[in-house]
Amino acid sequence: MLLRNNKNLVPRLIQDRTTYVWMYWDHTPLPSTVDLCHRNWARMASSSSTSFSVILVTQKTLSNFIDADAHPCLSNKNTNWRALRSDFIRLSLLHRFGGVYMDATCILTENLDWVATDDGLQCFQAYYNPRNMTLGCHKPVIENSFLVAPAAHPFVTQWLATLSELRTCDEEGIERALGNTPTQVHMKRYYHFAYHCVTKMLSKHRLDDYAPYRLRTVASGKYLNFLNQTVHDLSTKGATVAHGPVLKLIAFEREDLEARLSVPLDGGASDVPNVQTGSFIWKYLLAGHAEPQSSSLWPASSS
Repeated sequence: MLLRNNKNLVPRLIQDRTTYVWMYWDHTPLPSTVDLCHRNWARMASSSSTSFSVILVTQKTLSNFIDADAHPCLSNKNTNWRALRSDFIRLSLLHRFGGVYMDATCILTENLDWVATDDGLQCFQAYYNPRNMTLGCHKPVIENSFLVAPAAHPFVTQWLATLSELRTCDEEGIERALGNTPTQVHMKRYYHFAYHCVTKMLSKHRLDDYAPYRLRTVASGKYLNFLNQTVHDLSTKGATVAHGPVLKLIAFEREDLEARLSVPLDGGASDVPNVQTGSFIWKYLLAGHAEPQSSSLWPASSS
C-alpha cells in the first residue's frame, strides 16, 4: 500500500545536482558488516542514473556537517542510547542537506533510481508498518531506518522540532517530552522515542499537512523478520530469498553475520568466509562485480 500526496511538489529543475546518501557510525574502523553495507551503497549509488554520493559521518566528523552542540543528545557523553543519538543526527542531516538516510546495516538490492523517480527526491519518503497504526486513530508509524527528503522538508523540520523538545537525555526527560502522547504497545517507550514523536506530531496535525510525501508499507520485504528468514538463510540460499530494494539487518542479525564472516566454512584456517557462493549475502555484500538489479516492485507509476 502506498500513501501519497503530491501537494506542494516543486519539480526538480537542476537534474545534475548530487544527492547525498548518509550513513552514520560512531567510529572507524567500521565493523565488517557495516563496511560491506557501505561498499554496497557506493556500488548501487554509482550505478544510478541520478547523481548520488555516499557520505560516512562519524562522531569525530559530525561537526563538519551539523552543529554538534545543538542538543545534548548529540554527544556520546550525555547518553548511552546510540539510537537516540542517531535519531537526532539523521534528522539534522536531512533537515540541513536533504538526501537519503539509511541505518548502517541496510542492504540495497538495486540502484537508487526508484527513489528519484517522478520527482521523488522532492518528497518525504519512508516506510511504515500497518501493524503499528497509532492506537485506533489510524496514523502511520514511520520506520526511521530509511528516509528520503529534500532539505527543510516540513515533515522532517517538525519531526526534529518535536524530538528537540527532549531537554535531558534520560527516561525522565522522555516522559516529560511525551506527556500524554499515546504510544505503541509493540514499541519501547524510550528506545523508540523518535517513533512516538511522529505520533505526537500526527495527533496535532494531519499527515497531508506535511505534503509532498510517499509512504510505503514494510511488506515489500525490508525486514528479515517479516519474511521469517534468518542470516543463515541469506548466507546459504539463493539471492532471490529476499525481495524489495532495501533490506534491514537489526542488531542481533548484524552480530550473527559478523560472526559468520569471521568463521571459515570448513572450520579450519581457510580464508573463505562462512557464506555460500550465490547466496543473498554473497551477491549483495561480497561479490563486488554483481550487477545491480531493477525490481518490478517499484514501477514509475507507483513510486
